[in-house]
Amino acid sequence: AALRADAQAFAWHWLEAMLRDADLGELGHCQLWIGRGGAVTPAHYDAMENLFAQILGHKRFLLFPPEQVFHLYPYPVWHTLDSYSMVDFDQPDLQHFPGFREARGLEAVVGPGEVLYLPTHWFHQVQALPGDNVSLSFWSERPPAGSLRASFQVAPKRLR
Repeated sequence: AALRADAQAFAWHWLEAMLRDADLGELGHCQLWIGRGGAVTPAHYDAMENLFAQILGHKRFLLFPPEQVFHLYPYPVWHTLDSYSMVDFDQPDLQHFPGFREARGLEAVVGPGEVLYLPTHWFHQVQALPGDNVSLSFWSERPPAGSLRASFQVAPKRLR
């Protein structure tokens, strides 16, 4: 009952404004993440734009733009994990994945009340920092045209 009351009292107006101002289209769906520090989501990309809102605690993101795909070793396109990297970012096997040492990305730490925009096809690994964590991901139904064009530029190179 308390969680429901918190969700109903949450100030949602910022989300509508961000979707409109960034021309991200309609909200496709959202996902609630609840966990403890130390939890890690392996590096992967999403096929839709994501507004990631941190509600409680802190999370660390390692972010890599689509042009870094050649250094991140995604699973083959027919594999069930084809949106994931085969590299363990915390303990990379540079014998098997030597190009990973050339990967260049960004690090971001988000805390309560902060929102991180994750563009389509940006690889990201997420680590919950110590303590309780609550987050929301909001995915848009329609990616912006520029993002879609960038995805098409990467796709043919990935197949070579």
